[in-house]
Amino acid sequence: MRRARGPRGQHPPLVPARLQGREPVPAGARARCEAHRGDGALRHERPRRGADHRAERRPRGPHEGPRRAGLHRPGRGVPHAHPGGALDRRGPRAPRRRPHDHLQVGTAHDERTAEPGRLGRSPAAGRRRPSPPSCVRVDGAADRRVRVRPVLAGVLGVLVVDPAVAGLPLRDRDAAVRGRRVVPVPVAAVADRHGRGGQGHRRDRPGDRSRRVLGLDRPAARGPRVRPGRGAVRGGRVPSGDGVSAGPGSGSGLEARRTLVRARHLVDVSGTTTDGWVLLAGDVIDAVGSGTTAVPAADEVVDLGDAVLTPGFVDLHGHGGGGAAYEDDTFAAALAVHRAHGTTRSVLSLVANPIDVLGASLARIREVAATDPLVLGVHLEGPFLSPHNKGAHNESFLVDPTPTAVDALLEAGAGVLRQVTIAPELPGALDAVRRFVDAGVTIAVGHTVCSSDQARAAFDAGATVLTHAFNAMPGIHHRAPGPIVAAVADERVTLELILDGVHVDPSVAAMLFDAAPGRVALITDAMGAAGSADGSYLLGSLAVTVTDGVALVAGTDTIAGSTLTQDTALRNAVDGAGRTLPQAVAALTSVPAAALGLGDRLGRLAPGYAADLVALSPSLDVRRVWGAGRELTPPDA
Repeated sequence: MRRARGPRGQHPPLVPARLQGREPVPAGARARCEAHRGDGALRHERPRRGADHRAERRPRGPHEGPRRAGLHRPGRGVPHAHPGGALDRRGPRAPRRRPHDHLQVGTAHDERTAEPGRLGRSPAAGRRRPSPPSCVRVDGAADRRVRVRPVLAGVLGVLVVDPAVAGLPLRDRDAAVRGRRVVPVPVAAVADRHGRGGQGHRRDRPGDRSRRVLGLDRPAARGPRVRPGRGAVRGGRVPSGDGVSAGPGSGSGLEARRTLVRARHLVDVSGTTTDGWVLLAGDVIDAVGSGTTAVPAADEVVDLGDAVLTPGFVDLHGHGGGGAAYEDDTFAAALAVHRAHGTTRSVLSLVANPIDVLGASLARIREVAATDPLVLGVHLEGPFLSPHNKGAHNESFLVDPTPTAVDALLEAGAGVLRQVTIAPELPGALDAVRRFVDAGVTIAVGHTVCSSDQARAAFDAGATVLTHAFNAMPGIHHRAPGPIVAAVADERVTLELILDGVHVDPSVAAMLFDAAPGRVALITDAMGAAGSADGSYLLGSLAVTVTDGVALVAGTDTIAGSTLTQDTALRNAVDGAGRTLPQAVAALTSVPAAALGLGDRLGRLAPGYAADLVALSPSLDVRRVWGAGRELTPPDA
């Protein structure tokens, strides 16, 4: 039973859930529902309110769900429940396009808004958006090859249908990519020569993980879907983009190779399946099941024994690894390090630099992203940052987000710019947020001294991410809650977290997971020393010293990124922050994918999703990795 929407400031009457669009409505129920609503119209059929209600500025995004009790602001009226169950303090608003809506297909996919037993349906599921029309392959492109520099060939060499795709805007490139076959080649495993694998890793207990860790004795992470029983099979596909094909062959004329991967446990945001298997068809998952009956035929069968199989990790925020940074002319070593540790999709982060220097870096990464589906684009962590909380960014390169600067970066980043961090208190920041969001770019709040009100204004303008929560921002104070509390209270916002044991204490991380369930995305924020030795490095133009895996700006106590890899973050989430394995895996997979608008094709073990897999030992060490259907680590790694 939930409250139906009523006039602002009044408590509306109770209406059964079946009358609120979440279940099939029996005959005659619609009329009774309309009577309860008072105006004879369902909420999504009502006319828009006036512009003075900021109808164009506040969406109900895919992160919507019930707000946590006690977190609504006092003095702002009585929260009401809309038909999907999310508390709404400000009344109905016209939908505004979220970042990367052009990448989304079908109904909303966010795991935080699903009811138990439902397959990821959200409050918006009753208002299903029509799928975009299928995209056709570029004529004659199937036979064309793109050469890459020899240093990249072992990591990034691929077959693509059209090199011209590289010059398209991101939204057009995403569409064009659906009509091409993108095949990454295997990458040799890159072991941490010092056996560290990232700061803050507490060695696991010997033997298998407990049933609690696997989530077998607890409910699944938010948004469970019904898993099939022994011998059951799930099949089917959904349209997709961003290098994730719509099905075997991906329109290339190549027959997709079918690979059946077996594991003791399959784990994703939905929970844990024992004795499971995943059938890969080219670069997508074709079917998922369990047991030994009704197993489909395959060209190859991979039996992982006692392994735990998860979706490939998605890293929203990393600066490099293996001695390389993403600002460098070549950064194949950085990609290889993180892929060997389970990261199959990466957003490459750049530190603050002059706009022309950023433009050159964007151009280099555009070339790589055009031929490597595992690179999702670029995150600009500068230059629109507060000089009072600049962290490891060169203050001389920080600027205000003027229209000229914003337009210059949008032009330079065409086809590759995915995310930008902005301090919302800067002059012109809110206009910049709207401009970037209108261009399809995800906006994050970070490196800021903003108040909670200023953070809320940025979220209302379209920002949907908090850059590395707790770091380079005001902390929580009982009279000045700051941006962290504003982000926790806003169901639209995903909170990045660096879980290396250095940036945030594990007990604080556990508190954040509990306060914002299903909205914490684990990131590395890794710099060049990840997977490499201690010593001296550069982060942008700043000298960095790494000692015992902790990176500091030379001569200071300012943390300069991390040496973390995502598999270590997973272990720290389980051992340090007390998460079940499905919860920890979700923070590395489905949550960051949803933050980018890619939650309908990345981050789950489900038919139609990208064939990105990580095989882990019972102690959660990486054994094997698949990205876009191809193995990135050899079996003996």
